[in-house]
Order: sequence, then C-alpha cells, then structure tokens
Amino acid sequence: MLEYQAEVYAGDGEPPSQHNGWVSAVYLPDEATGQPSSTPSLTFTYYPDGLVRSRTDALGRLFTHTYDQFGRRTLTTIDYNWPSNDPYEAYRPLDLADTLEYEYDDRDRLVRATAVRDDNGNDVIIADNTYAYDNLGNLVAEQQSHGDAANPDPRLGDPQEVVGYLWDYASHDVGNYLRLAAMAYPARIQTGVSRSLQFSYGDATDPASDALSRISAIDDLTADLRAQFDYAGAGRRTGVHAQRDVSSNPATVWQHTFTDPNTPVGYPGLDRFGRPTDLRYVDSVGADIHRYRYAYNAAGDRLAAEVEQAGHSNTRSWLYGYDELSRLTSAERGTLLPDLSGLDHTAPTRAERTSWGLDTLGNWTEPAGYNNLFTGRVQELYDTSSNDYTLFAEEHAHTTDQRNRLREIEVTEGNTPVVIETNAHDAAGNLIADADYWYQYDAFNRLASVHSRGTLMFHADGNIAGGTPGSWQMHMAYDAIGRLVRIQKPWGPAGSDHRDTLLYYDGVRRIVEVFKDPVVGPAVPIGSAQGSGYVTYTDREYVWGPDYIDECLWQITRPGDVLHVLHDASKDVVALLDATGAVARQYTFDPYGQVIADESFNSPAHNRLGHHGLFFDRLNTNPPVLELTANARGLYHNRNRTYDPRSGRFTSSDPNGTGANELRSVQRGRAVHPMSPGSDNIELYTDGLSTYAYLGAAPGLQVDPFGLSWMDGASPLDMALAPKMIGILKSVEAQIGAVMVQHYARMVVAAEVAYGVTNPVPGASLGFPMAAQAAGRFGESILESLGGKTQVYFRTSLGRRFIDRLVGGIAYEVKTGFADLTPAIRRQAEKDAELLRLGGSLAERIEGIVWVFFTNPATGRQGCSSKLRAFLERQGIKVIEIVQEVD
Repeated sequence: MLEYQAEVYAGDGEPPSQHNGWVSAVYLPDEATGQPSSTPSLTFTYYPDGLVRSRTDALGRLFTHTYDQFGRRTLTTIDYNWPSNDPYEAYRPLDLADTLEYEYDDRDRLVRATAVRDDNGNDVIIADNTYAYDNLGNLVAEQQSHGDAANPDPRLGDPQEVVGYLWDYASHDVGNYLRLAAMAYPARIQTGVSRSLQFSYGDATDPASDALSRISAIDDLTADLRAQFDYAGAGRRTGVHAQRDVSSNPATVWQHTFTDPNTPVGYPGLDRFGRPTDLRYVDSVGADIHRYRYAYNAAGDRLAAEVEQAGHSNTRSWLYGYDELSRLTSAERGTLLPDLSGLDHTAPTRAERTSWGLDTLGNWTEPAGYNNLFTGRVQELYDTSSNDYTLFAEEHAHTTDQRNRLREIEVTEGNTPVVIETNAHDAAGNLIADADYWYQYDAFNRLASVHSRGTLMFHADGNIAGGTPGSWQMHMAYDAIGRLVRIQKPWGPAGSDHRDTLLYYDGVRRIVEVFKDPVVGPAVPIGSAQGSGYVTYTDREYVWGPDYIDECLWQITRPGDVLHVLHDASKDVVALLDATGAVARQYTFDPYGQVIADESFNSPAHNRLGHHGLFFDRLNTNPPVLELTANARGLYHNRNRTYDPRSGRFTSSDPNGTGANELRSVQRGRAVHPMSPGSDNIELYTDGLSTYAYLGAAPGLQVDPFGLSWMDGASPLDMALAPKMIGILKSVEAQIGAVMVQHYARMVVAAEVAYGVTNPVPGASLGFPMAAQAAGRFGESILESLGGKTQVYFRTSLGRRFIDRLVGGIAYEVKTGFADLTPAIRRQAEKDAELLRLGGSLAERIEGIVWVFFTNPATGRQGCSSKLRAFLERQGIKVIEIVQEVD
C-alpha cells in the first residue's frame, strides 16, 4: 500500500509543505495476514524539485541525501538507529559506512566517491575511488583505495590500486569510431607489473567488426594469450578461440564452437532460434574437451542436457520437467538416450531425480511428493526392481509467511527423524539466522558479516532474545558505489588469525584479488593496524569476455599460472583448464547452483567462480581450502544481493523500487552516476510477487548477475526483422511524418546491428543507447538524414540526455521490439521526467515528450510492457503504440 501527501522540505528554519502526488510511505504486506502492515516499511521526504531528501526503513535507519545546484547527489548520511546498551555491539560488522560522499567536475562527471564510517567522532575511510577522463569524456583511470584516501588524480595514484583505460578515436572520414583500445590492471604486487589487455575490432578478414566496433579479439599481453571471437555476419557470436604463445608461436589451447571441427560448415550446434543445441569445447586437434547437447520444447524450455566431461561420458546428463508456467519441477540426472528423449535406466549409472513442488509464487511448499508424505524439494533414487523412483533420499519443505520470507525448513534425510530448521528475519526482510548461521547486513541490506549461530535465539520481529553467537565466518565491506571491496575470513585454529581479501574492479567485474595473510590476531576494521607477520600478494587476476557480464575467459594464479575457464549454456563454470588445455578441475551443478560433483586432476586448482559465473564464498571452513566442492555450504554474490543455493532463494528482499542504492553500472571504462530513487511498487515486483524468488523458478534459462531482476541467458538476433520494420514505418508515415520515417528506419537498422553486436545483457553495451557508436558508419547515416534539430543535448541530475528529435517543443523517442521497465530504460525515462519538470526554463524548450512503440501482435507480446507504460504515464510521458503485423 502506498500513502501520499509527502513532506516537502523548504529549507532550514522554513516550515515544510506537502505534495499530494509524491509517495510518503510504503506499507508492505504483514507477515501474518498478507494485508498492508500497520506501520510503514519505508517513509520518504522530498526537496521542492522532487528529489528524495530522506528515506527511513523498517529498522528505523535514516538516510539523508544532499544535492548540489544541478541535482547531483553529493552526500548521503546514514543513522543506523542502534539500540542503546546493546549486549551484542562487539559482534557488529566491522566496516559499516555511515557517510557516502560524491564529487563531480564541471562536465557532470563523477570524479570521487568515498565511503566513510564514524569511529568515535573520527572519520575513517573504508574505500575511496577517484576518476580521471579524457577530453571526449572517456574514463581513463580509476584509483580504488581501501582504507586510505586516493590521489585526486588517479593517474598519479598507487599503481597497485589503479585501473587504466586507453581509447581509440577516428573521425567520420577515416573510420568514425570511439572505442576502448586497451586497459591496464592494478600492478601485480609480486612483480610491480600491470596486466595489459588489448582489444581488437576486426581486420582484413573481418571488416564487419571494424565497421560495427565489435570486439573481435582480446589479447592478454602479459600472459601472451589471445581470445578470438567468431560471429555470424553482423549477428550473434558463434565461437571463441583461445591461443597461447601468441607473440612467438601461436598454439590453440581450446576452442568454443557450434560447428563440427571435422566439417566446419554452418552452425549445426545452433537451432533456428539461435539456441545452443551442441556446445563444444575442443582442443588443438578438434578432440572434445567438454561437450553439451541440448533439446527444447515448443515453449523454449530446455528439456535435456547431455553432458560429456573428462572421465564422464553421458553419465551426468539431465532430463528436465516443467509446469504450465515454464517453472522447473523436476531434474533427473543419469544417462540420456541418444535422441535425448529420456534417461536410459539400463545404464550402469543409477539415475537420481530432484522434484520441486511449487506454490503459486514459486516457494518450495506445494503439498505433493514422494508417497504423498513429502513436499517442497524431494530427492529420490531410481529403483530398477520397481522401475520407478521409489528410493527416498532427502526432502526440504519450506514454510513461508505472507511476505514470502522463509520461516522454516523441514528436512528429512533417508530414515532419520525430521529436523525443523527455524529461520529469523529482521523488520527490513533480511534473513538474519538459519539453523547454522547468523547474518548481519549494512544499511543497504547487503550482507556484511556471518557468524555461526551458536546458541542465539530470536523474537518474532528478528531481535535477539538471548544466547551467544558462535565463531565468526566472514566480514564484508563495500565502496560508495556499491561494490564489495573487502572480505575477511578466519585463518588458523579457531579463527585466531584472519585473511584479508582486497578486491579491485573493471566497472562491476572483479579483476584482481589481493590477499593479506595470515594476519596474527582477530579481524580488524579497514584502516586499523593489521597485526604482525602477514604477507601481501596478488592471488588472482580475472580476464573477462565481451558478452555476458560474468563470462570469465581465464584466471591468473598467485605464481602466474593460467587457468582457462569453460562455461556451459547455463553460464555455469564447468571446468578449469591448465595452460596446455588439459582439464585441471571440473564441476557439476544442480539447477539452483549447488555443486553436486567435482574432480581435480593432477593438483587441486583453487577457484571461486561457480553457478552462472558468480563468485562463491564458502562458509564454515578456514583457508586454504577448495571453495567449490560437493555440497559445500556457501553463498553467491549477485552484487546487490546474496544468494543461497541450498534454499534456492535470496537472503534479502528485492531492492528494486525501494529507494535503496543499487549497483547497475555495466560497461567497461564507464563511471557510475549515483542515484537516489524514490519508491516504485511496480519495479519492486517486476519479476514476481515474491521478492525473494530466484529466476522465476527457471534457473537453467535465466540469469540475474545484479540480484535485481532475471533476464534470458541468451538473446538471439533475427536480422530479418529490420527490413520488415522499415516497411511498417513506411505504412505509418501519415502518423509520424516522412522525415521521421526516414530517421527511424535508419535507427532500426542501427539498433538491430548494435543489438546483434552487443547481445545486450549486463556486461555488454545496452543496445540502442550506443547504437550510433556500436554501429559505426550507420550512426553517421542517421545524423545525415534528419534535418532540423537532432541529438539535442540536455544535462540532467541523472546524467546526459540526447533527444533523438525535437520538433516544436515535442521530443520524440522510438522503441522497436519489446520494451520493458529495465534499469536502463527507467533511467532514461527519469531523465525525461526531469526535462518535463524544467520545461520552458531549458535552453531548448520542451513542452512534451512522446515515446513511440512498434507492436507486433504475432509475437503475443506488447511493444511496451504494462509496467513500462504505467511508469511512463506517471512521469507525464505520452505513449503511442503502433500495431502492425510482421510476417
């Protein structure tokens, strides 16, 4: 429930006013009744221009925002509302930021972001990031300092903390592009040398990549490695070729391909919808290293996955079942028949089945299962004597409240007595205790510390009723833009010492891990004395591909060894290869990301990348150990939230639409613009009514790298759509004008090309917003065809906004294909709403904004989703949908 009549702050000493159109309070469902809670879950106050001044959550934590004259957030202070005389104060997380500070230059670019905590009246820096740009506005350097102030000019900062970017520019008459040419990692502590990556964009044999500014190769000059990317024309990527010794004698390490290495004609590994049906990793002579064959039904659900790994040929394959909503209801593992239609129960490997009974919101609670006695997730073994799954193994049944918080897990293993695991949640909806662990969070509901539960007991509201916590497992700290920057874990007997892990990023992708271990003594805050006897070294470096955000190509270990990374079609990390291409370690995951089988070959290979390429933090163990092992307890870091594969749920509620800071930056070499959004219940429930559910209960086909909303794991491109859309545009010429038809027709081509080039999922470019750049010379054609005022620049508090066409005070935006309320579109609409508020005060007058959507009824989807339409109309933006059948 939303309550309006929000308080509007008028200034110091001035009485506040009220605004009837702004949300003042949000009442989330009561956990017992499902009706709006009796007390507000969130409250907001505003400045007269509509920017959020303060936000108070259900725990009473107060966020106060300050902005400059351009509407840019410069300061956020946080009052944690700690209880007085708290007997558990000594167990609080070590580095909770209570002040976030932001600075900008005169071109509206973020130049500093600092997270600070108060230590008895003294400000202690948790993380300080500084940014430098070139004359074209490209980020060229970022210093990421932990526990100390960064240099105002990061180019002069500590080389062990600086990420550098080099850009390549060509004017329209000699190439027309602006693209990332190279980047340098923070200097390796052991050698003082920075890892250097070089990006290529086609050559004489691949002119399309040059014209489209599409990455065709990444060279790791430090390791003498190359990853070369193959494409189908201007469309999707069709392969990767990894080579070593590139500078002297190039040799293939592995190749990812959808073709038959013996007869490389066409793409038999892709079906007509662009879905992988035969994903192969082959060595230098074309022999399979790993191979995955897939089958789908008419709804696009993945029905089967035949798995061939080192030493396991079709003994760990999968057969899947779904309900009418395409939610996963069963996963059988064993040996598939040759046509992938079922399992071969005569094979030596005994088949296993996991079934999920789902309620309407996807909770594992439906009353069904083995012998009608069990519910939720049920694991069974195949019995050849009865030719059925009649041997019970394990059951996990979830009990949830009216807010879908997981209250109890009923666990039954074999013939052992039933165990009831009781969970506790705080008022903000965070899981604070399960049967084994006690979790604490920062003000933005991000995981900040983990202890063993010990003897702790909790009241219904999540407050501690008594008891003593067990041993500490992990502390975590974040910078001012939301990135996890430090992890502390126990080291040695009883956790008497600890290991510090400092993390460095390219945008939101972790590229360097620096270890400090063992530090003699207990865990300490950032900036404090580190004890004695520790050694600092670069333990791991990561090189990422240009497509899916968590597509790791290879890792570099502490001694400088290379571990190549293989992913299956679900984006899971299934194998690590050594420098020669031999399998060093391999994994099998269940659909929700729990490791169920793992092997090491020769020597064990440490690895923290697992399900969907996400980082995994193992609990209840002291390093050094292998992190990803069968049935190990741990958590995945989905950036804004933490995911527990054991329960198949996030540990905290969805931050969308709640006014919390969210980590959304997705592009290499592009800085973040911090936002202070208000409340939006539509966005809160954008991916379902359960704010804890994971991937719509379809974990094999979706990904959620940001912990904000799930998306398809792959987005095939149908380039045939472009000429058809141009025909549609011509048919509506009377409605939008001949010049606009010409303009939008070219936009369709550019957007389609950019879409195919970038495959717009987080980690790649975001489709059309960079179409003119990504499509190279197509962008120049767009500008030439317009006449009048095009690409009109406006500055907003949320960043720059380029209006495609401005006619008589009306700004036009066009969308082709299906458009939903994604973070990028939301941000674009918020900029437009600000322009509407400013209206006639702008240098270029804006009296109205129109977004035009083209709808194809044959697809069964609107051009504009209902969520997006409602959001746009609330912002005062007019929506026009042009309906036209596409053959």
